[in-house]
Amino acid sequence: MAKAPVTIVRGPQDLEVTEGDTATLECELSQALADVTWEKDGRPLTPSPRLRLQALGTRRLLQLRRCGPLDAGTYSCAVGTARAGPVRLVVRGGYRALLGQERNLSVLSELRSVRAREGDGATFECIVSEAETAGIWELGGRPLRPGGHVRIRQEGKKHILVLSELRPEDAGEVRFQAGPAQSVAQLEVEALPLQMCRRPPREKTVLVGRRAVLEVTVSRSGGHVCWLREGVELCPGDKYELRSHGPTHSLVIHDVQPEDQGTYSCQAGQDSAHTRLLVEGS
Repeated sequence: MAKAPVTIVRGPQDLEVTEGDTATLECELSQALADVTWEKDGRPLTPSPRLRLQALGTRRLLQLRRCGPLDAGTYSCAVGTARAGPVRLVVRGGYRALLGQERNLSVLSELRSVRAREGDGATFECIVSEAETAGIWELGGRPLRPGGHVRIRQEGKKHILVLSELRPEDAGEVRFQAGPAQSVAQLEVEALPLQMCRRPPREKTVLVGRRAVLEVTVSRSGGHVCWLREGVELCPGDKYELRSHGPTHSLVIHDVQPEDQGTYSCQAGQDSAHTRLLVEGS
């Protein structure tokens, strides 16, 4: 019997707090074992020294300590395809708010661009003028969440992003934003040379009329692989079929005949492999 999808039984409510107080938003789920995502103004939130996410049975709580003007806005929660909100958090007055804390928030130390090799890591740091200020990290225009190859932490005024096991497709613009303050840098990822992880056999025997399949696996998906016969590049057609699935590439030779006998080679970057095709039968 299929398990019923998790739903939000009770969503968060509009809330008004005084600057410096703790704001608590709460929702209740239909099941206890489910992960909830909280958002502010449409952007995912991550835990920090001031922001705490709790799970108490079917209840999910977002607690925001020492609220300031930057924390005001709309909040929502989501689990699977179910959403609740947005609800509004209003932060009342206080001396800091009257002075316009948001307008005064600035970047003290900008992000620095990083160039790294495929498989290595990269660290980005940004320092803002206010301690314990909530911030958002983006890579290539997409919000980042902690987990897997992404680590996000905060140390007072310093916000830190650590990316590990980089891939060439991770390259792009890194952006940190806290209220009106933002900093931008570039992440460049140098791809490792394409190499063969699994090579075709040095010799392969096929019966006349059958098909021959030569297969190679390279170090990453999307790498260009070239097949040749006696040094001449092969093109797809009735005789030759070129297949690729992720990092695996195949050459299929249909209706093998005696004249197809010879040396076939595969070129991947600076790496190459050769197979002697033998044809048996009349």
